[in-house]
Order: sequence, then structure tokens, then C-alpha cells
Amino acid sequence: MKYQELEEIITNLKKDKRKKVVEGKKDKEALNKLGIKQVETINTKPLREITRKEEKEEVILLTDFDREGKSKSSQLIRLYKAEGIKTDLNYKKQLGRLHGISEIEEIPTKYKELKNKK
Repeated sequence: MKYQELEEIITNLKKDKRKKVVEGKKDKEALNKLGIKQVETINTKPLREITRKEEKEEVILLTDFDREGKSKSSQLIRLYKAEGIKTDLNYKKQLGRLHGISEIEEIPTKYKELKNKK
């Protein structure tokens, strides 16, 4: 994994004004630590409740890369689609191509490691 690739993803996420949907509190805290705003967690609420109250036209999904994260991502895509809301998985795909990150909460640690090796 290259530092510049991860830095570019983080920079783009900071600039992106759309809501970022993550699984848990640690994921949200990790992204906030990097200066990424408009992050909502889903683990404390029913998924249908989250998608129904959405006012945006499009959201960014940043679930983990494990089985549970993939399952939640699939469910959210289906539920958001039913509400007429698009889901963007591009950032998740970019992060998935960077080997060494399996959970969103790992991003700040990995970023710091790569920065120190630079």
C-alpha cells in the first residue's frame, strides 16, 4: 500500500459533502480523527429507519470488508434504492484495493504508519 494513494482517498473524503455511512462508533471516530465529516453510524438503529429518514439524493457507504460489513452494505443498497437514494461504493472499493485495511477504524493507524515510513 502506498501512502499517496491512502492520502488521496482521505483528502477526497474530506472534500466530499455527502453523508458517509459507517457501521460503528469507532469507525466514525476514526474518520472524524482524519477530519472527515458528515459520518453516520448504523449499528445502533434498524437499517430501515436509517434509510427512510435520509434526505440526501446519494450517500457514501463505508462498511467494513468482513462478512458482516458486506452483508450490511448489500442491505443498505437495497433499502436506499427503495427510497430512491443512490449509494456510492467508490471510496470503499478504493480502500479495498489497498491491502492492509480490513476495517474502517484501521485507517488512521495505517495512515500514520505509512506517513512515518515515507
